[in-house]
Amino acid sequence: LRRAEVAVRIRKLVEANGLEVYAKRPGNGITGAIVPSPFDIGRFLQRLKDQYSILIAGAPGKLNGKIFRIGHVGHLTDEELDYFSTSFEKALAVEI
Repeated sequence: LRRAEVAVRIRKLVEANGLEVYAKRPGNGITGAIVPSPFDIGRFLQRLKDQYSILIAGAPGKLNGKIFRIGHVGHLTDEELDYFSTSFEKALAVEI
C-alpha cells in the first residue's frame, strides 16, 4: 500500500512539473518521465546529484536522452519524499 502511495505521489510530481509519465500502466517501483526537447537529461541528473545528493537514472538504448527514471522502492518517509520533491522542482526549474 505504501509503495503505491509513493508511486502516485511521484507521478503527480512529474505531471505537475509539465512532464509526461512514460508508461500507459506505470508500476509502483519506478516512474519514467518524458522530457521536452531540448532538455539536457545528463545535466539535470548531475545537478540532482551534486546539489542535492539525489541519484536517479537516465534510460538505455533508444530512450537515452528522452526519458529519465525515478526509482521508489523500499521504505521512504514523508520527509524524504518532501526533500525529493523540493529538490526535483528546484533542479528542474533550471532546465525548463
